[in-house]
Amino acid sequence: MTPGQRIGYVTDLRFTDANRCALAALLAGVDQLFIESVFLDADRAHAQRKNHLTARQAGRIARELGARAVVPFHFSPRYGARAAEVEAELRSAWSGATAAEAPGAPGAGDAEDPRPWTRALR
Repeated sequence: MTPGQRIGYVTDLRFTDANRCALAALLAGVDQLFIESVFLDADRAHAQRKNHLTARQAGRIARELGARAVVPFHFSPRYGARAAEVEAELRSAWSGATAAEAPGAPGAGDAEDPRPWTRALR
């Protein structure tokens, strides 16, 4: 980090339009984003019940914010030695890779404009 760079820290958050809008207002263009990536997207319903993000959702938020660097953290212990899989899912969503470009990544929901809720902020 150098003087003038911005850091964002996001944890214990549900993937909702209201939360994403609040993050956009606070962290748009953030230089380094530390963001929870508790569950894999296959466990999205469980993540919602626990008020946490999936790695895919975290990556999508990072992309929507225009984060220049992303550091995932707060992985569920259920994944044990699978941290690389969690990080790969986040990085795939952050880069905007489609399901066809990222084998094994669920494709639901990424085809539309990733930032429709920010129109009011522009």
